[in-house]
Amino acid sequence: MGNLTIHAGLVNGDLMPIINDDKTSSEIVEAFTGDDTGAPPRSVTITVITDSGKKVEIYIPNSNANTSVMVDGKSI
Repeated sequence: MGNLTIHAGLVNGDLMPIINDDKTSSEIVEAFTGDDTGAPPRSVTITVITDSGKKVEIYIPNSNANTSVMVDGKSI
């Protein structure tokens, strides 16, 4: 079981699951990259810059390890 979920917010207020927390990190990486990329990816990183200028990075390893989050280079 992973520690990441991704949902789409629907106009009726419901949430549609895109990635459920029953997926491993490696299954999530494969969902983003596919399984025919040549050299296998080591990870997927999602980066967001907030309105206040903070840099938030979500790191999803291509392994069974948990997803991690960093804010301005510091792990939280």
